[in-house]
Amino acid sequence: MLSEKLEAANVIVKQAQDDADVLIIETALEQSSRNTTFVGEDADLLVLLLARTPSDRETFFLQPGKGKVETKIYSSLSFGQYKKSKSHLLFLHAITGYDTTSALFNKSKTKALKLLEKREDLQVSAEVFKQQDCSPELIFLNGLRFLLAIYNAPVNKDSIDAHRNLCFAKSTRNNKPVKLASLPPTASAAQQYLYRVYYQVQKWLGNELNPEDWGWIMKNNFLQPKTTSLPPVPDTLLNIIFCKSSKGCGPMCGCRKLGLYCSAVCGNCHGQSCLNTTPTEDSSDISEEETNIEGNKEDDDNNPMHFLSESLHFQPEKRADIHNGRRSRRTRTRRQ
Repeated sequence: MLSEKLEAANVIVKQAQDDADVLIIETALEQSSRNTTFVGEDADLLVLLLARTPSDRETFFLQPGKGKVETKIYSSLSFGQYKKSKSHLLFLHAITGYDTTSALFNKSKTKALKLLEKREDLQVSAEVFKQQDCSPELIFLNGLRFLLAIYNAPVNKDSIDAHRNLCFAKSTRNNKPVKLASLPPTASAAQQYLYRVYYQVQKWLGNELNPEDWGWIMKNNFLQPKTTSLPPVPDTLLNIIFCKSSKGCGPMCGCRKLGLYCSAVCGNCHGQSCLNTTPTEDSSDISEEETNIEGNKEDDDNNPMHFLSESLHFQPEKRADIHNGRRSRRTRTRRQ
């Protein structure tokens, strides 16, 4: 293995068991008593460097140049324009989109940074995400305040569902198709999303939490984001969607076109005598492991580098001690 060859050449090797970014930054901070520079191309490392480096120390991040792009060096002390937001960079980076959290459609990191810098109440809310052992209710309450602000809700509004409905109503007045991705999330979706933001911030701070308590579910031995605790569409709405197909509900079936199964209110098939009925599962195919004790089946402006517009950029003239690390593979998530 590569690590064995490096160790044989007297190179100190650290192998990440989880998040490699955290290990790289912590290793750099351990060496920050001397002139320390670490190399990387990922902006996530730079955000962690700015957030985790104590104010009485200085470390450098070197971003190698490619082609016509020159090599740049960023200082951990050069985030001067946004002094109020620097201590909340982890929260800001997570809530506006990271590998384990969804990005908010058309809501850039730069806009979020300027908003956080301007509003003291949002800074108070962001501070909560750095605290250990916070209750889910407190995380949801404070995170919701930031989401309402980023979606331009009035300061006195506290219901994201009501604001979502208002945004939808306004968008229908333009006589154009509504971009659903531009709407605020529902309260249920926002809740799970904010839980994952809190989990990621705590992970960056070195605090271990149970992911299944904070917006994640285990399926087939893999963690997957829990998008919401409610069904995507209320049953009352589904019940008013029906077809009148008289030819077996094939490709032209109105329900099928919408991705729905036929139901009892459909004009001719009544959700029974057609090709688009809800599939039934033979109880003999359900293993004992799938049942419970009672026998029932169980239920570019968005680039983080824009944070750093005030950072120092200069060509290195002297060699520095460089600590480099290898990134580990992580699962990415997609906005639901």
